Amino acid sequence: MDTIKQPLWGILIFSLLTIIKIKAQPIPFDKQVVDSITHILPDMKGDTNKVNNLILLTQMYIAKGDSMRVMKYAQEADSLAQKINSTIGRIRALGQMAFYHATTGNWPQSIMEINEAIPLTHTEKTEWSIFLYNLKFINYAAKNDPQQARIWALKALHHPDFESSPVLAKWPTYMQLGLSYEWENRLDSAQFYADILKEYVKKYHHPDLEGNTYTLLGNIARKRKNYDEALYYYRQGDQSAIGLAWTYDEMNKVDSAIYYAHLVLNNAQHKYDPRIIIESTQLLARLYAKTNPTLSNQYLNLYIITKDTLFNTSKLKQMEELRLNEQQLRFDQIGREKGLRSKTIQYSLMGLAALFLISALFFYRNNQIKKAANKRLEETNTALKTTQTQLEYKNRDLEIEAALERVRSKTMSMKHSNELKDAANVLSQEVRALGIPIWSCGYNIFEEDEKACIGWMSTEGAIQPSFRIPLEVSPAFIRFYESRQKGETFYEEKIGGKDLETHYKYMFTLPEFAASRKTFIEAGHLPSFQVNTVVNFTQGNLIFISAQPVPEAHDIFKRFTAVFEQTYTRFTDLQKAEAQAEQAKLDLIQIQTEKKRAEDALSELRITQNQLIQKEKLASLGELTAGIAHEIQNPLNFVNNFSELSVDLANELDDEIKKPELDRDLIADLTKDIKSNQEKINHHGKRASSIVKGMLEHSRASTGVKELTDINKLADEYLRLSYHGLRAKDSNFNSDFKTDFDENLPKIEVIPQDIGRVLLNLINNAFYAVKAPQPPKGENYVPTVIVSTQYLAPPLGARGASIIIKVKDNGKGMPESVRAKVFQPFFTTKPTGQGTGLGLSLAYDIVTKGHGGTLEVESKEGEFSEFTITLPFTISFS
Repeated sequence: MDTIKQPLWGILIFSLLTIIKIKAQPIPFDKQVVDSITHILPDMKGDTNKVNNLILLTQMYIAKGDSMRVMKYAQEADSLAQKINSTIGRIRALGQMAFYHATTGNWPQSIMEINEAIPLTHTEKTEWSIFLYNLKFINYAAKNDPQQARIWALKALHHPDFESSPVLAKWPTYMQLGLSYEWENRLDSAQFYADILKEYVKKYHHPDLEGNTYTLLGNIARKRKNYDEALYYYRQGDQSAIGLAWTYDEMNKVDSAIYYAHLVLNNAQHKYDPRIIIESTQLLARLYAKTNPTLSNQYLNLYIITKDTLFNTSKLKQMEELRLNEQQLRFDQIGREKGLRSKTIQYSLMGLAALFLISALFFYRNNQIKKAANKRLEETNTALKTTQTQLEYKNRDLEIEAALERVRSKTMSMKHSNELKDAANVLSQEVRALGIPIWSCGYNIFEEDEKACIGWMSTEGAIQPSFRIPLEVSPAFIRFYESRQKGETFYEEKIGGKDLETHYKYMFTLPEFAASRKTFIEAGHLPSFQVNTVVNFTQGNLIFISAQPVPEAHDIFKRFTAVFEQTYTRFTDLQKAEAQAEQAKLDLIQIQTEKKRAEDALSELRITQNQLIQKEKLASLGELTAGIAHEIQNPLNFVNNFSELSVDLANELDDEIKKPELDRDLIADLTKDIKSNQEKINHHGKRASSIVKGMLEHSRASTGVKELTDINKLADEYLRLSYHGLRAKDSNFNSDFKTDFDENLPKIEVIPQDIGRVLLNLINNAFYAVKAPQPPKGENYVPTVIVSTQYLAPPLGARGASIIIKVKDNGKGMPESVRAKVFQPFFTTKPTGQGTGLGLSLAYDIVTKGHGGTLEVESKEGEFSEFTITLPFTISFS
C-alpha cells in the first residue's frame, strides 16, 4: 500500500494500542505493593493466587517500562499456570506478554504469544478472546494486510460475549472494522461503523473514543472530497494536524498544508515518534519539490533515515516467518525423535522375538536406521545453525538500531546548542559498546569557506574541549578538504611511523588541542599507528580512530553518520532558535527603553500642557478683569459726580436757610435736586453692585453644575467685558460691536462659567481679527464684531430644540489650511508669546463634550470669519 495515499493509517493503527488495553492495562507502579509481593512471593504456595500476584507484578512493571522484570514475572506466571493446569492463568500471562511486545514494536514475538493463547480460549470461556483478537488485528494491520486483519476484527464482533461486553471493550472492534474498510476505500462500510461510533461519542465522553472516531470520520470525508466536513472532523480529533495537512494538500492550499505538516513534524521530533516523522517528512518533501528542491531533499533524506530505523513490512514479515519456522523446526525435530525412538523399540522387540533367526538382518537394519536418523539430525542441526546465524545477524542489527536510537534520542532531547559536545560522547560510548575497537571518535563541522573546521572528540570515553583545525597545512587534514571537493562520502586512511609523529607535532601546535591533551601526552598515550575512518555528511564529517582497520564496522559508521546528520540539523535549529530568543530579548529591552522614554516625554508633555492651560485661563481672567474694571468705572463715575453735586447743593441749601428771609421756591428746587441726585447715586450704586456680583459669579471656578441661564444676557455681558478689556490693554484699539439677539430665546440649563469662557474666547479672537492689519477694503471699512442668537424650535410634537450663538467678524478671514486645524490643541496664528493655542481647543471640548453641542467655523479669506455654537436642549411640557 502506498503510504502517501493513506497518511493516517499507520498513526491510527499504533494509536489503537492505547484503546484495547482493557484487560492488559498497566497498573500504576506502586513500590510498596511491589516490595510486599516480592517479599512473600518465594514462600507462597504454587496456586492460582501466586499466578495472580505474578501477573500483578507484570502489569506494574509494564507501567514502569522494565522489560527484564516484565518478561521474568510473565514467564514465571505462565510456567506456574501450566504446572497447576490453570488455563485462564496461561491466557492472562500470554496476553500480558503479547500486549507488552506489541507496545514495544516486537510484532513477531507478540503474534507468537497470541497464537499460543488463542487455542486456550477455546476450552476456557473468557472475554480475553476479544482482547486477543483485537491484538491479532493490529499485528496484521502493521504488516499492511487489511483483509486478514479484518477477519480477526469480525471474530471479535461475533464472539458470544461481545454484546454483553462494556462499551469501552466493544468500540475498539468497531473502530478496527471501520479503519479496515476505509483503508480499502470501501467508504459505505466504513461509514456504517463510523456512525455507530458517533452514537457512542454522544453518550460517552472518552478522549480516545472521541479522538479516533473524529479522525476516522475525517478520513472518510476527505476521500469523498467533502473537504469542509473533513476539516471539521480533523479539528475535533487528537490527530488533527496531519489530517489537516493532507486535506489542505488535496485542496491545493499549499501554505496551509506546509504549516500543519511542520506542526506535526515538530511535535513528532520533540516526542521522537518515528512513524509520524515519516508521515510528515514524506508530505513536506513532496510539497517543497517544486518551490524549494533543496529543502525537499532535506525532508526526503530525513524520511529515508527515519524509515531505515524502523522495521519495514518486509523485515517484520521475514522476522516473523523466521521465528515461526524456528519454532516449527523444533516441533518437527521433537516429533522425529519421538518417532525414531518408537521405531527403535519396535524393531528391538522384533529382533528379540527372532533373535536367532534374523540377527544379521536386524543389525544391518538398525545400522541403516541410525545412519538415516543421524543424517536427518545433522540436517536439522545445520538448519538450526543457519537459523541461529540469521538470528544472531538480526540481533546484531537490533543492537545497532538500539545504539542509533540512543544517539538519536540524545539528539532529540537537546535543549541548547552547547549540548552538541555531549552527543559526541554518546556516539563514542555507543560505538564502543557495540564491541568496535576504537579509542577515539567525534565529528568535525566545516566553516563556511570549508578551509577550517571545529572538532569535537571523545577519547577513551571522555569528552574533550572543542578545537579549531586549519585544513591546508597537515596532510591528514588536506585529505579532509580534498575528499569533500571530490564529493567522497567515505574513506579510510592509515597513518604510522614518522607520518604519524609529524601529524601529532602539528596537532600540538593547535592551542586548544594541546591544552586539552596535556595529561594524555604526559601519560605517553601517543599511538604508533592509527587508522582514521572518515564519513562525510553535508556540514562536516565523522571520524573514527582505531589502532587497526575495522572493515566490518564501515557500514555501522555510515549508519551513525546518517543519524548524526539529523543531530546536526537539530543543532542548527537550536542555534537559530537561541539567536532569535536573544534578539527578542534585546528587542524587548529596546521596547522597554523606548516605552520609558515615551512615558517620560508624555509626563513632561502633560506638565507643559497643564501649564499652558493655566496660562490660557490666567490670560482669559486678565481680560475678564480688565473688562470688569471698565464696566464698573461708569457707575462709579456717576456716583462720584452726583455725590459732589449733592454736596454743593447741600451747601447752597445751608446758606439759604441762614438768610433772614427764606426763598422757599429756591429751597424747594435745591431739595428736589438733592433728592434727584441721591436717587441717581442709589441707582448707579446698585448698578455697580450688580456688575460686581455678576462678574464674580462668572469669573469663579466652574462648579460643573448646570443652571437655567439667560444666554442673551450672558452673551451681552461678555461682549462688553471683552471689548473694554481689550481697550484697557490697548487704548488705540477701536472697533464697533453689535448684537442681534432673538427675543424669544428661552433660558436653558448650561454651566454658565464654562459657556462664558467659550464666549469670551470667541469674542476676543473676533476683536483680535479686526484689530490685525487687514487687506485693502476701502476707505469705508469699519471693523465690526457681531454677536447674535437664534432659537430653533422643534418640529411639531417633538421635544428637541436648539439655541444657536454666532460670533462674526469682518476681519481678514482664514485660509483653508488654517480652518482645518483651528480646533487642534496648541495651534495658533498669533505671534509667539501672545497665544497658547489652547483657547479654541478648550472651547470645542466645553461645547461638544460638556454640553453635547457643536462648534463650527465658516470663513472666507479677506472677508469674514464666523463661529457658530449650537446648544441642544429638551423642552419640558410639564
